[in-house]
Amino acid sequence: MLFMIKKIDIAGIQLDNYTVREALMISERMLSNNEFNTIEEVGLKTLKCAELDENVKQTIMSLDNTIISDVGILSAVGELTMQRQHEIQDRDFCYELLKRIERNRKNVYILGGSLNIIEKVTGYIEEEFSRINISGSQIIEEGWNTIEDIVNEINSTGVDVVISVLQSPMQELFLSQCRDMLLAKLWYGADAENFTPRKKGLRTWIRNKINVHKLSKYINKYQEQDK
Repeated sequence: MLFMIKKIDIAGIQLDNYTVREALMISERMLSNNEFNTIEEVGLKTLKCAELDENVKQTIMSLDNTIISDVGILSAVGELTMQRQHEIQDRDFCYELLKRIERNRKNVYILGGSLNIIEKVTGYIEEEFSRINISGSQIIEEGWNTIEDIVNEINSTGVDVVISVLQSPMQELFLSQCRDMLLAKLWYGADAENFTPRKKGLRTWIRNKINVHKLSKYINKYQEQDK
């Protein structure tokens, strides 16, 4: 099924803006082909890192699909609908993607910045999606210098999906170095918060308002520099 390409421009960076249903259709095609595909959730912190590091910016722009993870991004450019707000706040894409990974019995490998984060992600998947096989995990710390060894370890497990919960900019920098060597079908760069019980209410509303304000300042700054 073909559908219209949906893009928004944030300070010179093109981001995909598909509904969860559309993004999942794209993801299922990625899981079934013989190519290495990349999906990453993009929030305000990632955009700020892209402003400071050209390599991060280029990595984001080379992704096969971006998942907007911050309501403030769409609100700041006037593209926020009630549907998209609920999808982002409820973290629907991550949950539904994991359901499809489980249904198709795919193997996953987890990358994180600390043992604590990896244990939280692993525990969530094992409790919510017990039929997903976690074939391994790896802590990636700043200043890593053994990229080949890490990639060889990942590839040796026969993994289908690499789930990375590394923080920006480490996530983008790591991907830029390893993407040509990974044998997996899919790279999914996600926020570690997705792998915890969902939170709603006043704190979420306040956080979104703050992010809209920060993003508006960021966009205005970019436009002034562009002039």
